[in-house]
Amino acid sequence: MSPPQPLPPLPLKPTSASKAATPMARTTSLSSVTAGDEKDAALPQYSASSQSVYATTPIHSLLGTHVDLSRLSHMAQLLSRVLERQPLIKGSVKYPMSFTGRTLVHTIAAMLVQFITISPIMDDDASILPVHAHQMALSIARSLKTQLFVHEVDWEEHVLTDDVDGVFMLFSDHSISDKHGSGLDSAPGLPVDQLFLRDATSSVALSATGAAACASAQWDELPTGLMTPLTACYSPTCALSHTSSCYVPSCPRFRRGFVCGKEESTPASTTAPMPLAWVETVPAEIVASLPKDEVKRQNAIHEFIQKEESFLSDLALMKTYAQRLQSLAQTSHSTTLRVDAPLRGDTLTSFVADVFGLVDPLYQHIAVFVDRLHERQREQGIVVQTLGDIVVQSALEWADAYTSYVAHYPYAQARVKVEAASNARMQQFIDDCRRDPAAQRHALEHFLFRPPARLQRYHLHLESIWKRTAEANDDREALTLAMHIIDEQCRIAQDGVTAAEQHLEVRAVSTRLHSKRPESFVDMDLRHPDRQLRHRATVYRRPDNFEFEWTALEAILFDNYFVLAKPKKEEEEAEETESMLREPSHTTPLFVSKRPIPVSCLEAGGFLDPPLVRTTGSRRVWPTPAGEMYAFSVWHRFRPSAPMTLYVTSKEEREAWRTVLLQSAQAYCHTTPSFHRVDVSGDAFAPGPHEPLLSSATTPRDATWTPTQVTCVTTWSHRASDTVLVAIGTNEGVWFGRRGQPASLRKVLYTKHVTQVAVLARHRRFLVLADRTLVAYDLEALVPSGGRASPSVAPIRLGGTRDVQFFALGETWQGPMLVYAKRKATESSIRLLTPITIRVPGTDEDVLTGFHMQQKFYVYPEATGIQCTPHALVVCTPRQFYLYHIAKAELVPYPAPRQHDEAAQVLLRGWDGARPLGAFSVPSVGWLLCFDRGAYFVDDDGQLVHAERRMVWEVPVQYVAYSDGVVIACGESLLELHDAQTGHLIQVLPGRDLRLVSRIDAAAEPALLQAPIPMVVETRTSTHHTEPVPVSTHIQRVSALVRTHTHAPVSHSMTIT
Repeated sequence: MSPPQPLPPLPLKPTSASKAATPMARTTSLSSVTAGDEKDAALPQYSASSQSVYATTPIHSLLGTHVDLSRLSHMAQLLSRVLERQPLIKGSVKYPMSFTGRTLVHTIAAMLVQFITISPIMDDDASILPVHAHQMALSIARSLKTQLFVHEVDWEEHVLTDDVDGVFMLFSDHSISDKHGSGLDSAPGLPVDQLFLRDATSSVALSATGAAACASAQWDELPTGLMTPLTACYSPTCALSHTSSCYVPSCPRFRRGFVCGKEESTPASTTAPMPLAWVETVPAEIVASLPKDEVKRQNAIHEFIQKEESFLSDLALMKTYAQRLQSLAQTSHSTTLRVDAPLRGDTLTSFVADVFGLVDPLYQHIAVFVDRLHERQREQGIVVQTLGDIVVQSALEWADAYTSYVAHYPYAQARVKVEAASNARMQQFIDDCRRDPAAQRHALEHFLFRPPARLQRYHLHLESIWKRTAEANDDREALTLAMHIIDEQCRIAQDGVTAAEQHLEVRAVSTRLHSKRPESFVDMDLRHPDRQLRHRATVYRRPDNFEFEWTALEAILFDNYFVLAKPKKEEEEAEETESMLREPSHTTPLFVSKRPIPVSCLEAGGFLDPPLVRTTGSRRVWPTPAGEMYAFSVWHRFRPSAPMTLYVTSKEEREAWRTVLLQSAQAYCHTTPSFHRVDVSGDAFAPGPHEPLLSSATTPRDATWTPTQVTCVTTWSHRASDTVLVAIGTNEGVWFGRRGQPASLRKVLYTKHVTQVAVLARHRRFLVLADRTLVAYDLEALVPSGGRASPSVAPIRLGGTRDVQFFALGETWQGPMLVYAKRKATESSIRLLTPITIRVPGTDEDVLTGFHMQQKFYVYPEATGIQCTPHALVVCTPRQFYLYHIAKAELVPYPAPRQHDEAAQVLLRGWDGARPLGAFSVPSVGWLLCFDRGAYFVDDDGQLVHAERRMVWEVPVQYVAYSDGVVIACGESLLELHDAQTGHLIQVLPGRDLRLVSRIDAAAEPALLQAPIPMVVETRTSTHHTEPVPVSTHIQRVSALVRTHTHAPVSHSMTIT
């Protein structure tokens, strides 16, 4: 950029006609401002003092004064008051009222950014405006130095650059100190982002802050010149044609951007000049006077600083790339054509955040570090004595920024590769970055890798300096500490890189995996940031009697699932097909051939079996010319299916599989389970002293007595002590006790054949369905709450005699509701009842006196369960669900027979024949319809939603429940726990003869049931010490599922044989 052409000085003049106002003023007193001027109240406080050596001008008279920064006189007048000065040290000499070249250039650039943004004749892209402003600011600063408005403190002649090497002063500050002896050391400056405003004529004028700056600035002996890129075009229509080209060939509006600045500032050669060594920058007599080790040390320090400057330039270039990419997505004001941007919208935002998001924090720390290095060079002169303290301080400050960038580098690199492979415009942008002269033909990946490489190079640089530092120099200890700090940062960053690479590998595999059948899709949660890929290799399946070739499969062991996938068949040449199977590539789609097996359910064996040897005359094509295949088997320990026998080509590979499977099992055993079982019943239901003990060889059918069978469980909070109580219903009666204290269980009801119990806590009623008769007992009579005695209330019988099939409680918009079903010959009659209460005289308690039937409807063929909601009932039948709208009294199939989405229709057809088990309302997701095979979500209209969150059970289940955001599916030998929001498998709990006995409708009635806790009953073996030998018997025990808050290892170990 060429220097400005000299012009006569044009000082800022007030717009008012006040004759007392002089053109310029050094300082002014607010007391001279007119009291009626409301704008003056917000001006900075400047008072007249001994520093006032020029005439004063009222600030209000300068408000709204036209300003033009294309004139150096205007720029200098403002700069002399806005620029921040402070005492700086150079060559061990302290210079007051001084500043660095970086402070000067950045201040001018900030003034230009505000000026160009407000000016109506300026037209520049906001994303690249700081780059343009920086180029013009550097040219303006050099012009000011040429006219001695700015000079170096030691009056040496060096080119002014945007760094902290040079220390400068304003000539006016130097002359004022000499003449008046003011003794000033520093000047705070003014905020540069509030200097200008647009006046009524759409011109740039002084704001309150700008007027105060001009009122206190020197006005004589100002530099002269004109910045052509900041001038207006002589065409009167140019400023009004922002979206079209100007007819003037030399229009400044089209010459103030990269076109002009870049052409003039770009060197002719793209090769960077070779940096000079320290010995080449200092006089030869100084080099000759120093020992050889000290010369080598100074060369190492000089090289270290040069490398850090180069690293800072590369970080700045990456920031420029990010700004350039963002500017391409915006409409260009200099042409009517819209540039084809590589990325737009959210994609652009996420790309910039993933690739360049961590560059700026690191750039800030490295810029401070470089400034400290230059400041140390100024303070200690040519020979730098100490450096370690600066490195230690900066290393402690940049720890988080550096390690975060290095750990995130694999993600940034992967994002660039993915976008370049799928987006031709992005590849073109990357090629343009490579052709940028500032890049010196380096690709974008080179600059992204600069921070990881630089962090590892610090130790080598510091070690080189440390080796040549004298033993008596205190800098050796600081350098040693700095190397230890940086080595620790390298280890932390490497751990992050390893985790990121593993996550990217898992992500790459997950994008290749596909399911053949949508209804059998299993979400393995492969997007989880902690997911790990433990092992991956090619295995083979042996051909059967009708095949002649071995089937190549890809076996993948994650930390949570074992997957067998088959690569997609590609078109191959005939000779390749006949000779040998081709290995699957890393981009071939993989189709899951068998259902994935959770690691918690995985078993393996056969690792000691002899190899399979190829026989003479075999017509089958073997995958290896060695003729030996080593087998091992894997299977699902809870699923009734045959083991899958897999083959590998070497004994070492089979041993590797055995090792990783053992390690995976051990890692799973040391994880903390989400839930654990708490014994509720103990041996309360074991045979009594006069009942025979049944061994494992004796069945209840052979016994002369009926063993106790647990049928239902419910929990509630005791009103007096807030103790969680439990009620267990059996075929022999009902037991009450405290949860977690089996010894407290007592039999309180001797009613036979109890099938369902519940607590209506609001009305202190205990509901019991025994022998198909529903009775509401007074809970106070069964469990006294203590304190003031309450009168006993007689039991209430609901329905007829032995005609109630089941009941459910819920909270609707009308209040508490009791729903029960009566079985007819070919259908079920569903009845909705609401409580009838009366107020006890003299108290605030309501007493339940009965129930009133609100509605009645019928379901064909029969109802097996009901879930209450505020506005509807979900009825479960052996074949499908129904939704009953209470307000409309309408029963409709659920889900809707016709889906809006064809894919959803196909998916639901795959669930035909599944037996419904229950429906639950999951907040912010929808209705979860559970079947014996799995579950999926639908909305209130019955349309399938969140198909990716559907669940597929590991084993066929007979019972389901929902509690505290967890879906519990119970089979005979396995208890599965799934996250209700995502559908992911959380945990499995093995057992024997498992049954869920807690109420299925407990999730929808928090006001009715105060402590809903999932309960499960299972058969366990208990040993009784009898004579002459102990006898083992099978008893039923009730356990509560409770969340785990402390570390407890998983009670499961994989069997490897």
